[in-house]
Amino acid sequence: MASCGKESMADPVDGLKTRLADLSLHSYSNLATIASEMGVERTRFELIPALKNVFDDHQNLLEMAEQLGNLTEQVGGPAFSHCLLVPLEYLSGVREPDVRVKALESLKNVSLLHSVADLKVYFIPLVNRLKIDHSSYRRASACDLISIAYARVPATIRSELRTNFSELCQDDESRVRQAAARNLGDFAKVVESEFLQSDIIPLLVHLQQDKEDWVRVCTVAASVSIAFLLPQENREQFVMPLVKQYVADESWRVRCTFTNYFMDFKKALGSANTTEELVFAFKTLLADNDDDVREAAVNKIVEFCLCLHPSEQETTIIHTILPCLKQLVVDLNQGIRSVLASSTVGLFPIFGKDKTIEHLLPLFLALMKDEFEDVKLSITSNLDSLNDVIGTQHFSTFMLPVIRELVTERNWRVRRAVFQTLPLFEIEMWQQGSNGGLREILVGFLNDPVFANREAATTTLEELVQKLGSAWTETVIIPIIGTLSHYSNYKIRLTSLFCINVLADVCGQDTLKKTFPIVAKLAYDKVANVRLNVAKTIQKMGSVLDRTVLVRLSPLLEALEEDSDDDVRYFANEATNGLGFKN
Repeated sequence: MASCGKESMADPVDGLKTRLADLSLHSYSNLATIASEMGVERTRFELIPALKNVFDDHQNLLEMAEQLGNLTEQVGGPAFSHCLLVPLEYLSGVREPDVRVKALESLKNVSLLHSVADLKVYFIPLVNRLKIDHSSYRRASACDLISIAYARVPATIRSELRTNFSELCQDDESRVRQAAARNLGDFAKVVESEFLQSDIIPLLVHLQQDKEDWVRVCTVAASVSIAFLLPQENREQFVMPLVKQYVADESWRVRCTFTNYFMDFKKALGSANTTEELVFAFKTLLADNDDDVREAAVNKIVEFCLCLHPSEQETTIIHTILPCLKQLVVDLNQGIRSVLASSTVGLFPIFGKDKTIEHLLPLFLALMKDEFEDVKLSITSNLDSLNDVIGTQHFSTFMLPVIRELVTERNWRVRRAVFQTLPLFEIEMWQQGSNGGLREILVGFLNDPVFANREAATTTLEELVQKLGSAWTETVIIPIIGTLSHYSNYKIRLTSLFCINVLADVCGQDTLKKTFPIVAKLAYDKVANVRLNVAKTIQKMGSVLDRTVLVRLSPLLEALEEDSDDDVRYFANEATNGLGFKN
């Protein structure tokens, strides 16, 4: 007997049939342990039969449905796995969908362990009982199980299973027809090829015309699966009527689901003969009257354009897709415009430099000025992709006026995304000997009201300093830092110190010395938080400055060590000791 002891096993063994309904969730999750304690015979003849009579809460049933699929060894191995079918059959017909799903998964796992004889004796009768049951939940579950055993049973039983599946496809309850449609693709994969066109495709056509839209929704995935099973020469005849019917379906759910699978239909066809019809279908989806359908189509724009044959790609995109994009830029749904903003970026490499400037850039600029922040954020987060295609010079020319406007954008995330593109402008302008108003933009970002943006600005500043060097830093950045140190808002004065910390990481001593007047001024700031950060900054600068230069800052630390604020004195002492001024 295991360590749980005889006493702990008394209830589940001796009073099993009357007490199982009172077992805790912990007991259900430990059915394997309980079964091991009972032994294989008592598990088969007492525990498993008793479980079919349990009417418990949802969570316990869910746990039981999962655990039963893992009890093969506890019932004596694969030869006895059929005894697990009894409670699983019950669980496959309950109302709770997640319990049914777990039970069906366990049934499938157990059936794989069956011999052909056990399939005929135990599993097929179970499927037949579910198929004719009065409960639509149980008939729906039969749809999930038919394909599992099909490939392993004799031809006579296969014929019966095909008949059963066909009847389930025509069931009075939409729940059952929906389950049949959902499983039709899997069933098609195991059915012999000669029955694919004679049996399976007529069932698909029948279900695709079902009055319930959820049934038709489930046929979309099945259509794709069946298309790939057909010989290539037969696919166009099969797929194109389906495509036309899905595009014209009255239900937005069906059209939306089809749109999500659109590229799978295109791959299944794989023929240039259908390009014109598919382009028309895709254009129709982009102009659909339902928001979800249009959004799903917009998500497929780049993938669709990439799959077009190179010889017709440019013409198709410019004459068919581009007019749709122009309409979508002013779509009333902001979510669609946001998705369009991201999708437009993916078209840049396809269009190339000149075509992007001519055709896509106007759309891009319009989206950057969108009234909704999410749309602008989608665009500004991908500005570097535009720069990669059209080049920095053109990028600066077209985008700088818009960037100036976005400095004051209400959404702080948009402002941050814009600032992260500043190196693209600044480097180009500096190399051309032009400021282009970027100094004002840089100042605007460094005094942003949101700390996360000011912090991001200092990180971007580090990149600029590394790329543009000491001359640019001394000419542009140090004057800006000096300006920030005079701001009335102490948080901006702190930012000036954070900028000096950045310079200490990437600049040489000669450049860093030019910040001494700023540090000296802030050492006597009226805000203690600023003064203590002066001490931290001096300690940071000590890693770059020679000792002979660094001593010029020691009087500042001495003054801070006498400060009235405890924290300022503490950090001043830390800096003094760290720099070795007291040695």
